[in-house]
This record gives sequence, structure tokens and C-alpha cells, in this order.
Amino acid sequence: LSWRASSQTKQNLTNCQVCSVLIDLGRRCSDCSTMRVLTSTLWNLSAHNAPNKEALCNEGLELIAVLINQPVQRNTAVLESTLGILRNISSHVAQVGQFRRSLRESGVLSRLVDFLQRSNDTVR
Repeated sequence: LSWRASSQTKQNLTNCQVCSVLIDLGRRCSDCSTMRVLTSTLWNLSAHNAPNKEALCNEGLELIAVLINQPVQRNTAVLESTLGILRNISSHVAQVGQFRRSLRESGVLSRLVDFLQRSNDTVR
């Protein structure tokens, strides 16, 4: 949807609030392959501009927390995309105490430390 899209297409996606739509779909999604597509698209969109990052912070931190806190074996592609989203929005998260607090209270920060301490190559 957004991979290698023209700047006009990227702007149109932002104007249509596609991040908000995809976050809402993600909350209701139970199918792993659909979630893989949703998170991959959100990862791409989160790299584009501040409004997308802001939408993900304002509306998507709970979904991000749920996905990061799932067992790794459930779907590594979803986890990889979700961690990519988190990386892309981290500068926005760092500027707002409420966002930092939300990630800390949901266990995301301790989960990230756990990933770093693992001795296997499942998540790197």
C-alpha cells in the first residue's frame, strides 16, 4: 500500500487517516496473515511523516503493546513489523511523557529488555 509509493500517494494516505483505519482493524483482527499485512503497512506508513507517527502514538500504542507482549512463536513477522513501527515512532514517544508511561505500564519496555537478553536469534 505504501511501499515505494509516490509522495502524492503517501500524502493521500495520510489525508485519509489510513493509520487510524488500520489501527482499528488491527484491534479487531484475529487472523495472523491479515495482521502481518496490517503491521507491515503500518511500519511503512510510520516512516513517512509526523502525522502518521502521531496517529500511531495517540491511537495505536495499546495495539503495539498487545502485539509485542504476545509469545514470539505466534508470528515473528508481526513482531518484526511491530518492532519496526516502535522504532519509527520512538522519537515521538520520547517527547511525550504519557506515551512513555503507557509503554512502561503495558510491559513493553521490560519485554524489549527481555528480547535483548535472549541468547537465540529469534528476535534481534
